[in-house]
Amino acid sequence: MAEVHDFEIDSRVKAYLAHPNSPWKRRSNERYNRFIREHFPKGTVFTCITDEEVQQAQDEINNRPRVVLNGMTPHEKLTE
Repeated sequence: MAEVHDFEIDSRVKAYLAHPNSPWKRRSNERYNRFIREHFPKGTVFTCITDEEVQQAQDEINNRPRVVLNGMTPHEKLTE
């Protein structure tokens, strides 16, 4: 925890740490895990996944409209 506090002071960025066994405290993270699992189900052997497959999954996830972004995709929001 001391390292996080030092980081906050040095960077002037507020950090939030969720407890590992508290998924309700990290809803956004859980949502993205679900998106990733659509492409790579549990049990996927990642040593058999190509860079192209990862890029395709990343592109599809980043080009999905989000309610929190008023229907924009993350890609659109970053390039507006």
